[in-house]
Amino acid sequence: KKSSMADVNEEQAMELEALPAIYMDDFEMVSETPQKNFRIYIRPSEDQEPLPSLKLVFTYTAEYPNTVPLLELFEVNAIAEDESNELLEKLKTEAEANIGTAMVFTLVQSAKDTIEALQDKRLKEAENRKKQKEVEEAEKAKKTIELSEEKRIKIIGAPVTVEAFTKWKQKFDEEVRIKREKEREKEKGSKASIISSDNSERLSGKQMWERQLVQEVEEEDLPEDFVISSSSAARIGRDDDEEEEEEEEGDETKGSKVEIDESLFTEELEGDLDIEED
Repeated sequence: KKSSMADVNEEQAMELEALPAIYMDDFEMVSETPQKNFRIYIRPSEDQEPLPSLKLVFTYTAEYPNTVPLLELFEVNAIAEDESNELLEKLKTEAEANIGTAMVFTLVQSAKDTIEALQDKRLKEAENRKKQKEVEEAEKAKKTIELSEEKRIKIIGAPVTVEAFTKWKQKFDEEVRIKREKEREKEKGSKASIISSDNSERLSGKQMWERQLVQEVEEEDLPEDFVISSSSAARIGRDDDEEEEEEEEGDETKGSKVEIDESLFTEELEGDLDIEED
């Protein structure tokens, strides 16, 4: 419902009387003639950086509040141009919706809500940038530590811990056990093929000793008809030097000639013949 001119002037006077009491130092009267013009400083409730702020400028028309007051943004801080334009259009729309009543307080409160929303947005963006920077720095520090550790390991080797040594020892023992089992199986198969095969060459005790079989062959592994000759048994354990010496002595004996005095045999024979004649 639109007011008469008398009512318009009265409503303007009442609003201008109330605004300085509400906003105190944030209210600034610019001029009262020919049109009433004033500014109200708008900023977030929490004084945190970044701090978006502005001054909302009102100019009464002759028929305000039956018409929309002129609105301007002044001394805009930390607010992008597109955000400022969006805020101004929002205020004009709300002013149109409040024609017929004093609307300065309503429009100031709407602008303040928008400013605080912008501040929250800025703070969240700043927090996200801070976290992202911390993550990047942490990743960089981690890579630096890993590279340093790799260089250290290349130079002095990996540190030996109880857990690492125990794990290595278990693995090493298992590898040794498997290797020994394979060697025993291989040796057992080789000895069995030498001793038990009917088609294999029968070895003497000496040969078995030389091949290091006798001391490791269990009695039950020998065939029933296996016998070590006394001559072979007597020679078991004799070293090669002794055998070579005996072989050399035998060769010398075989190659030497023994001289026999035949006159001794002739005299004995003649003596025997004389006895028989008597």
